[in-house]
Amino acid sequence: MKHARWLAIAVLGSLPLLSACGHLSVDRAATTATGYVSHQLCSAVFLAGQDPDRTYREAIEPLAGPFAFLMRHRVDREHAEVRATVAGLAESRSVYRPPYGCVNATGTTLAATTAPPAGPNVAPALLPPIAGPEPVTAASPALSLALDHAFDESGSGAQRHTQAVVIVHRDRIVAERYAAGIGVRTPLPGWSVTKSVTNALLGVLVRQGKLDMTAPAPVAAWEGPNDPRHAITPDNLLRLRLVQASREAIANLRSGGAIGDVAYRRVEEELDWLELSAETGSSG
Repeated sequence: MKHARWLAIAVLGSLPLLSACGHLSVDRAATTATGYVSHQLCSAVFLAGQDPDRTYREAIEPLAGPFAFLMRHRVDREHAEVRATVAGLAESRSVYRPPYGCVNATGTTLAATTAPPAGPNVAPALLPPIAGPEPVTAASPALSLALDHAFDESGSGAQRHTQAVVIVHRDRIVAERYAAGIGVRTPLPGWSVTKSVTNALLGVLVRQGKLDMTAPAPVAAWEGPNDPRHAITPDNLLRLRLVQASREAIANLRSGGAIGDVAYRRVEEELDWLELSAETGSSG
């Protein structure tokens, strides 16, 4: 969550200063903040089935600190979208489009979809389950105490708002606990842990000789010899070598009128961060 806290403080707290920083205008900074809020709430409501007010109160408001009163949000369940505004400076809109989750649709006419498109059945698990369908109760008093501590909100400091703790030992879940309204199958944001786990799993596959990082990525939809994506390798994907191609693609979409200026600037900013992360080897 460290990048989320930085985002809230740096963007909301520095809005008056950013207008003097060239392309980092107040409008752009405000749109970044509202984009974060609308996307997080959209994912929480339509993907994880969580209460939007609780999510805002526990996961967003503490990050914004004294600037939280500037934020406003509206959840439209009928159209599966969330809009967020900050101090009347900007508005962002995120829509739910399964199976991909929520996307920032600010500046576009992109609409939500209420059902995932037809596709192949989910492939069976490659490994045996590491626990049954119900939460595993800790057998060890020490683990129980650790879980109690993780969920304890009796202190006078900042609230933890812990949502889930899962403890794995020797390929088995030995203890787990969830907050009210959250369970074994509730999708939760992985943040930078997702990147770390992905890299670790790819490393395991390479060590086992099941993946070549310099060969074409094993994506069925890209296998056609005339498909330009056929040459993309797993290494390309991890290092974000396709950023420049993405810049050209969104420029074409903008010139053709498919996306507006606000959406173009938003995607371009994301590409800036992706490129910087790839060049510096940042793990987020």
